[in-house]
Amino acid sequence: MIELTKGQKKARLHASRGKPLFITGGAGTGKTACLEEIIRTLEGMGKRVVVCAPTGRAALKVNGVTAYALFGFPAGLCINRGGAGRAPSIVTRVSAAVRMADTLVVDEVSMVSCSVFDAIVASVRKAERETGRKIQLIVCGDFFSFPPS
Repeated sequence: MIELTKGQKKARLHASRGKPLFITGGAGTGKTACLEEIIRTLEGMGKRVVVCAPTGRAALKVNGVTAYALFGFPAGLCINRGGAGRAPSIVTRVSAAVRMADTLVVDEVSMVSCSVFDAIVASVRKAERETGRKIQLIVCGDFFSFPPS
């Protein structure tokens, strides 16, 4: 267990109350350590926490899986093209793991494309409608780690 800063303790408290959470900060500020402590806290409360990240390397760092593997998304854009008078739509996939989750953690969210993040959110909402219960969303990342493209 690490010694959390005042801000990290506040984030852990916020998460333990079931609130959605965005954790950010520059390199070396303890985002991953804070996230690991939050996951331990939630699991200690009996919550089912599912963790994903955009790449295999990032997923391994937080004992998770890739978002593509978790949701079964197709490679590339997560948008159905529509056609024949139908508007494009966001891909939604609800795996058993997501359906059973109390909390979904997305690490390195700054590396997730807009279409994939939209698909994650749409899939979580679909899971909530199917199960009749809310899924807490916690995202973590540094939007200043790479210059905007």
